Amino acid sequence: MNLKGINNYIIVFLFLAISGNPFFCYWTYSSLALLILVFIFLYKFRISLLYDNLYKIRKYILLFSILFLLQIVFVDSISVITQINYLIKIIVASLIFLYYKDRFSIPFLRVMTFIAFVSLIFYPLSLLGFNLPNIFGTGFANNTNTLHTIIVYNYVEDFNFGRNCGMFWEPGVFACYLCTVPLLNLGNLNTFVNSNKYSFIILAIALFTTFSTTGYLISLIFIYKYSVVKFKYIGWILALIAIAFIVSTDVIVDKFNKDLATIEGLSFGEKYYYDGYNTENRLGAIFFLSGIIMNHPLIGNGLNPEALYSHDKSLLLLDHIGIGNGFFLYIASLGILGLVFYISTIYKNWNIDRGNKILSILVIVLLLQGEPLLIYPLYIGLPFFIHEKEQKLKYLIPSKNGNRKTKY
Repeated sequence: MNLKGINNYIIVFLFLAISGNPFFCYWTYSSLALLILVFIFLYKFRISLLYDNLYKIRKYILLFSILFLLQIVFVDSISVITQINYLIKIIVASLIFLYYKDRFSIPFLRVMTFIAFVSLIFYPLSLLGFNLPNIFGTGFANNTNTLHTIIVYNYVEDFNFGRNCGMFWEPGVFACYLCTVPLLNLGNLNTFVNSNKYSFIILAIALFTTFSTTGYLISLIFIYKYSVVKFKYIGWILALIAIAFIVSTDVIVDKFNKDLATIEGLSFGEKYYYDGYNTENRLGAIFFLSGIIMNHPLIGNGLNPEALYSHDKSLLLLDHIGIGNGFFLYIASLGILGLVFYISTIYKNWNIDRGNKILSILVIVLLLQGEPLLIYPLYIGLPFFIHEKEQKLKYLIPSKNGNRKTKY
């Protein structure tokens, strides 16, 4: 493996690390990692290439800038610093995807395979009582939780301990990123899987050990698509068997029963306070966030907690509010306009057929039902992921021969 190949894997690993690894995300290391990525790309990009890629995201940045200006005018307690930070994340994450273009899928697959393989070694060891180093001590999430990590794998005592988190803070995030591998290759899923069978076996086993409702349900879509294309009519039978098996598992049945139990008796839009679980499940979060969304449905209520909960300052006094539905959290924060900007850009830029575009957007929306992925760079920059066939965009300033083209 040459140095250039190693650098690609390091960059993708860091990109994933600042998208959910506690070691990078919850301490000052997150800012350091982001700066490292920025400098790497300033070094790797030619000035003209950097200019071209910045030009491609100009409208997207402008739309979110206007959205943030509207929030400053109409929403209380908005943090401009938080808004600027989000815009920087959009720029850096988008530049990463535009740099790799259609080459992102392979290093992403291999890095995720490495993370999954490591997790399948340490996950059973941790269940058997093997303790990883306790780097951060108590205080992660709340005083009863303790993070143990070797960076590429971690677990938190008394918090989803029996589930595989991989290198991420929560097993649901790990499951979502495992599902993102086939998501980025829906247009040629069968070819991609067949060319990387051993990697997908490792990914599938790791996904099973997350015991993630969201991951299991999303895997049904990939099983269905792969089976029907590969086995045709027999594939329908295989897909139906897989669906019946996964849906009937206690993991999914128990999860939905618990979610329904926590919101029993609540009317839609009723406000209730965090009690350690209600806002952290998928359905309960909808009730919690619906009232917040209605305050500013179009432009959102802001990214910082002071703005998001400005309608009820007492919420800010609570030790922790966990939101278990990333889709509705995104609408509450950035409004319907923010969601339209994001989804419409994916639909416009992803160079796959219309059916696969719609299916990809459906998968993303379903993944967001489980985790707040749109606070992380990987999903923030996803609208600028480039598939095998590249779109074209005219240069703002044509070359001397007047016939210069750029790949988009």
